[in-house]
Amino acid sequence: MMIDSVESKELFLKSIIEALIKVAVIGVMAVWTFQLIKSFLIPVVWGVVLAVAAEPLIAWAAKKQVAGGRWRPCFLSSSSSLCSLFQPSCWFSLRLKLFRL
Repeated sequence: MMIDSVESKELFLKSIIEALIKVAVIGVMAVWTFQLIKSFLIPVVWGVVLAVAAEPLIAWAAKKQVAGGRWRPCFLSSSSSLCSLFQPSCWFSLRLKLFRL
């Protein structure tokens, strides 16, 4: 009877230790995953903000069929958004090039 009690306590202790190790490994993996994803969160949030802000304009253009069809307003809004993002970076790189000369 005493042996069963000691064996059950050892088995219980082993299962507790195994569960703690599993929880610790999952916690470490969650922290590493967050560290990896953290650098992508700000661009994703800005993408969502810009998509929500531009959606009424695209819907209006598609409804009125400005420039013909739905793909053209989407293409025009996408290309104008890309130009508005790349233009300041190009200007900044040109200014750095001018100051270096």
